[in-house]
Amino acid sequence: RLSRFGGALRYQWLRRRRLTVFLLAVMAAVQIVDLGLAFLGVLETPVTPVRSDFSVALLLIFCCSFPVAKSETTFLLHFGTPRTSVWLSNLLSLFLTGAVYLVLSALLNAVFAVPGVLLAQAGKNVTMAVPAPLGEYLLGGLLSTLKELPMQLLWILEYAAIFYFVACCLRRWKIPTILVLVGVP
Repeated sequence: RLSRFGGALRYQWLRRRRLTVFLLAVMAAVQIVDLGLAFLGVLETPVTPVRSDFSVALLLIFCCSFPVAKSETTFLLHFGTPRTSVWLSNLLSLFLTGAVYLVLSALLNAVFAVPGVLLAQAGKNVTMAVPAPLGEYLLGGLLSTLKELPMQLLWILEYAAIFYFVACCLRRWKIPTILVLVGVP
C-alpha cells in the first residue's frame, strides 16, 4: 500500500524546499536591511527575539495545501497507484515543510540576534526589551523556543491536516465547501 510513499514524499519536498528557502531569504534580507539602517543611524529598531515564526509557517502550509491537493496530487495519481500512500506523503510533506520552516526561522532569528545585541551594547539605534548580555539573551531565547517547539509542531500537524482537507474539499465540491466555510462560523 505504501509503494509510492517515498517517491511522492521526495517529489513534494523538492517542490516545497524552494519556497521555504525563498521565505527564509526574504526574512534574512529584511533583517539585514533593518540592522543596516540602525547601524547607519537612520532608523531605531528593536532586537529580534529568538523565536520561531509560527504565523508564517502556518501561512506557508495554507498556501502550499491548495496545489498539493489539486495539481500535484493529480500528477502523482495514475491508474494502479495506491491513493493512501500519495495522500499520506502529501500530508507529511506539508507538515515537514512547516516544521523545517519553524526550526530554520528560529535559527535565523538567533543568528541575527547576535549583531542586534552587539549593536545595542555599542549604543547604536537598536533597542532591547530587556537589556541582557549576549549569551544570556541567546540562551534564554533558545530555551523558550525549545520549550514551545513540541506544541507548535503539534499545531503544525493539526493545521496541515485541516488545510489539506479543506483544499481537497474545495477541489471536489467548491460551492458546498465555501457555503460551509462561510456559513458555519
